[in-house]
Amino acid sequence: MRPIGLRSLLAVFALVGCAAARPSPPPAQLLSPSEVTRSAQSLKGKTVNVSGYLILADEAHALWDSQADADEVVRRRASGGDPIWSRCIAIYFDRKVGRTLKKPTRGNIVATGTIGVTDRAKDGVDLWACSDIYIEVHRLVRK
Repeated sequence: MRPIGLRSLLAVFALVGCAAARPSPPPAQLLSPSEVTRSAQSLKGKTVNVSGYLILADEAHALWDSQADADEVVRRRASGGDPIWSRCIAIYFDRKVGRTLKKPTRGNIVATGTIGVTDRAKDGVDLWACSDIYIEVHRLVRK
């Protein structure tokens, strides 16, 4: 077996370094908040794209399936056990994205972020969160 030359070794390190530095592409599949809710445990910790209607205000940080769903909750004064709440996930922002948003904000968006599930016993309850399931947004695009 021949020893590896310095040039060959440097070439291998350069290729590995380039591959490691290249950001991974965003996930291709586009999910709704209700799809995230149904698959929360299998999506926990994964980066996904979620499309929905954003409500960002002092009293709410929510991503709904649609504006109609968000309006329906208000119209019906839906209680906590109402199935309509499964069409909503809480939304958090990393600092970079959070600095670009102003409250109040409403509109259709696509959010790329990491899915999480709040452990109420450990983390407590966020009064403005519509769900224990959340997305921590790293990238946001308005539709």
